[in-house]
Amino acid sequence: MPGWAQTSYISLTRALDSGTAQVDRWHWQTHDIAWYDGHYYSVKAPGLPLATLPLYAGMKELGAENLARRARLRAEATGRAPWTQSRPPVEDYGYDLQRTIAARAAIVRCRS
Repeated sequence: MPGWAQTSYISLTRALDSGTAQVDRWHWQTHDIAWYDGHYYSVKAPGLPLATLPLYAGMKELGAENLARRARLRAEATGRAPWTQSRPPVEDYGYDLQRTIAARAAIVRCRS
């Protein structure tokens, strides 16, 4: 699942593709934003979005957004949350399944 930094970068990339630095249309996707003079802006430097803008524009032109939307709808139709992992991240816990399950359960308890 992408974090605030990643969604702030993609919001800025999408805004730049639209001809502006204002991320008003996508501000709800991230908390890495600033409010200035009635508009939302990404707090990230524009280097990465500017570097990836041609790739983003090309993928958009080829229909990548529709492809992603259809994938999300298929995932939701199966009852799964979109973009979730199909297996526990055992590599994050020493490749030990039992340790992974215990650690993830402890994280959930701490968040409650």
